[in-house]
Amino acid sequence: MLNCARPGHTLCIWWRAQSKTSALTLSNVAGIFYILVSGLGVALVVAFFEFVWQSRNASKAHKVHWC
Repeated sequence: MLNCARPGHTLCIWWRAQSKTSALTLSNVAGIFYILVSGLGVALVVAFFEFVWQSRNASKAHKVHWC
């Protein structure tokens, strides 16, 4: 609990004491970009293997070579 016995005391002005924020820089938000790029990489790998799997299954059904 804040001691606000004296008006204008620094403890009573809590929003000024908590205004120490840093600007958003690339180093501060780099983690989200790492997660997004790794998710994109995983999605591309899964899509490639799914395409190969479906191509092989379709070629077996039509009795043609898949490559």
